[in-house]
Amino acid sequence: MYRVLIFFLLLTWSLSALGTQRLPVTDGDQVKIIISVQDVSRLAIDGGGRLKTVWSPDGYLELEADKEQGEAFFKATSTAPKTFSFFARDDFGNTYTIIATQDNVPSQTIILVPKNNERAVTPDMNKQALPYKNTINTLFKGMFLNKDINGYLVAYEDIAVPVWAETSITLVRTYQGNRYKGEVYRIVNISEAELIFHESEFFEFGEGVLAVGLEHLAVPTGQTTQLYVVRSLNEGN
Repeated sequence: MYRVLIFFLLLTWSLSALGTQRLPVTDGDQVKIIISVQDVSRLAIDGGGRLKTVWSPDGYLELEADKEQGEAFFKATSTAPKTFSFFARDDFGNTYTIIATQDNVPSQTIILVPKNNERAVTPDMNKQALPYKNTINTLFKGMFLNKDINGYLVAYEDIAVPVWAETSITLVRTYQGNRYKGEVYRIVNISEAELIFHESEFFEFGEGVLAVGLEHLAVPTGQTTQLYVVRSLNEGN
């Protein structure tokens, strides 16, 4: 009876623990999470932190912000692919790329544990870091939503960029600023097999790449994904 009780307690603890994912993170990290196909999941920041912004390509997430707690409750829409990415930013100034995979699991609680959990930084660091992060975030959001951005000249392009034989890559839109440039590419899988991309593959995609985002990581034959790239136009950034 004693052994049965211990087994039952361990099993209960294991099942309850499966619903929480605690993930150590640093600024700029790509974080892989599992979310429920059918139920709402929760995203929170550990260490007294709060979520400031969560955004994704249109139509991928149903979001409800808990501003009092600094958390977000979310669920993938019916049109979202099984694996997709979105962005989250906390009040410590960290920005993360969240790579979410849907699965037949119950509601999940995702707790990001930032290594940088200090709000009190020197004034000089504050002045340099926050405008930079805000600028990159604003540029990414504008590209995702296909919207004009103050201070950027938007141009529509149709320039083929040969990279891999399995893909057709075309530059379709640019956002030209004084210090940064945003670029949107259309990637078509022209191979006979599904292609799996990782955003890290595109950090060598030309010079001055600061940030990269993909609409879909898994692209079946004949399907398309969007690639978003932010470049620095000045040395030292």
